[in-house]
Amino acid sequence: MDIRAYNTYWASNGFEPNQEHAAVLKDLVDKKDLPFDRSHTDPGHWTGSAFVWDPKEQKLLLMHHRKLDKWLQPGGHADGDTNLERVAQKETDEETGIQVKNPVSWPDEMNVFDIDIHKIPARKNEPTHLHFDVRYLFLADSQQAPVQNEESHEVKWFKIEELLEITKEESILRPIRKIQCGGWL
Repeated sequence: MDIRAYNTYWASNGFEPNQEHAAVLKDLVDKKDLPFDRSHTDPGHWTGSAFVWDPKEQKLLLMHHRKLDKWLQPGGHADGDTNLERVAQKETDEETGIQVKNPVSWPDEMNVFDIDIHKIPARKNEPTHLHFDVRYLFLADSQQAPVQNEESHEVKWFKIEELLEITKEESILRPIRKIQCGGWL
């Protein structure tokens, strides 16, 4: 993953990297043993997720996460898989029933859409830790009916106006602005 190319591209489009996040990510990428396993909790581990967008209907697919009680994009733990794009695809299929194939590519064949670092609260067998979430933008048809699984209360396609009513999470709002910036909205 070329963090510099990612930061340069998005900064040129008005999305300056969070300096604290940029330093943590650079440190992680510079290490030889990147934490792709969920057992690595100090400070955390990589995850992969998908923003699934229907450009025709202008709808985004989200799931109401059962454990975190929030509307989030599908995604999950790498569980040792170093291909986070594949992780995002697999998790999207498992969590929503929607199969996605190729993420949107940006200049220089970069396909990372967003990177987010967020804190996961402690649970009975896990300490508080960070998720280093690498996110991809996939295009899909919202006529496909999503399927809910045990990880969510609901899976639903949302119009942007609806999203703005249900979430104030910057980790969801920033990708919406990126969709707008990329000409998808």
